[in-house]
Amino acid sequence: MNIILLKHRLSGYGSVLVLSIASLLCIPSCQSLDFPDPNAPTFESASVQALVTGLESGMRLGISNYIYGTSAAGREAYNLDGLSDPRWIVEYIAGRLDPNGPFVAPFWGPRYRVMVAAQKLLDRAKSLPANSVERNRIEGFANTVIGHQLMAVASVFQRLTIQIPAPDNPREVNLVAPSEGYAEAARRLDAGFAALQNAGTTFSGGPNGFTLSRGYTGFNTPATFARFNRALRARLAAWQGDYATVLSALQQSFIVADTAQMRLGCYLVFGTGPGDLANTVYEPPMAATIRFWVHPSFERDCENPTQDRRFLNNVAPTRPTFSIDGLTATRPFAVFKSNVDPIPIIRNEELLLLRAEANIRGASPNIDAARNDLNIIRRAAGVPEYTSTTFTASNALDRLLYERRYSLFGEGHRWIDMRRFNRLSQLPIDRPGDVIPQFYPVPTTDGGGTN
Repeated sequence: MNIILLKHRLSGYGSVLVLSIASLLCIPSCQSLDFPDPNAPTFESASVQALVTGLESGMRLGISNYIYGTSAAGREAYNLDGLSDPRWIVEYIAGRLDPNGPFVAPFWGPRYRVMVAAQKLLDRAKSLPANSVERNRIEGFANTVIGHQLMAVASVFQRLTIQIPAPDNPREVNLVAPSEGYAEAARRLDAGFAALQNAGTTFSGGPNGFTLSRGYTGFNTPATFARFNRALRARLAAWQGDYATVLSALQQSFIVADTAQMRLGCYLVFGTGPGDLANTVYEPPMAATIRFWVHPSFERDCENPTQDRRFLNNVAPTRPTFSIDGLTATRPFAVFKSNVDPIPIIRNEELLLLRAEANIRGASPNIDAARNDLNIIRRAAGVPEYTSTTFTASNALDRLLYERRYSLFGEGHRWIDMRRFNRLSQLPIDRPGDVIPQFYPVPTTDGGGTN
């Protein structure tokens, strides 16, 4: 497969939109865009820094729809803003996703805009000497971004995944299976990792240097960014059921068995300055009107609701019961504490969960090792640790899914987890006729439309 051919129809994405990402959505810690001609910027005249900034900015677009959608599909939380827009309920909760509606394309489109821009950055790097530090650092960064964006598309648009190549006529688009999307994501991540090994000690310096935003604090050199790359590779390998690769990738990632390091990782960052983007999932939990509510089962199924910090820190205090269209809720969603709170891309708590999963599901199970990793997480959460009696080979997967549910609440994992373990039927149905969607339909403008 070759994403170079994502030149791209996809609603006309090209140099103009690539540059609009860079110029209109600059993240707070980025450098200036430094266009040679600020009145008429082109892709060719934009600096590498501007293009890298644009990629980071574009990765944030549609993230609120992703959290709303995956949370509803996984029965974690609901956007119950049915009065101003009933489609939040009809599509996400009833499970009738419209390929022409307002919720699918805002996540689909930005992923491909970022991939197109990243590929153009790779094309720019081809003008640099082969195997040079400057070329390797660009290739390491850009391929990692493409791999991550492909993972996002393949995990949500589960049947109709990506367009490779994308002809001008959307009805001629070749939509591939998710397994192919995952395979290409793996190839991109591996290519990025290989390039980062020869990218020197810093991303900055020289005419093609760049710096990353504060979302990559601690991961902003080729060596440390490579650990982020391997963390993504471990997640992808788990989705593929390749547990040997999960374990080998984690060894090269930033995983650390430390209860104080659950939040260590890389993040999408937000701001409220001119041209920036706020975290729109956040809303004050005591506001008169609340849109995003925790699903009642999240509290009902919590084994330690008065102790578990993963519950206490992520839901707001109980409010009078809110009811609409046969749905009820009492707890506002409170994962994010302000409209500039970062959203995790991947963090250490997930890596510990991935290692536990590999030790449960791999060819040579190690239940004691899995228990040890989950107990690190449980100590951090303030709940009793597992013993050899309460965590066994027979219940290990159930316990893992419980820990993933509470550790990664509101980060887009629950629905994917239940689907990959064939457990979507175990998610609650609140009203007769509602269904749990297995995937998002591809927008009809890009060759899809099958739900």
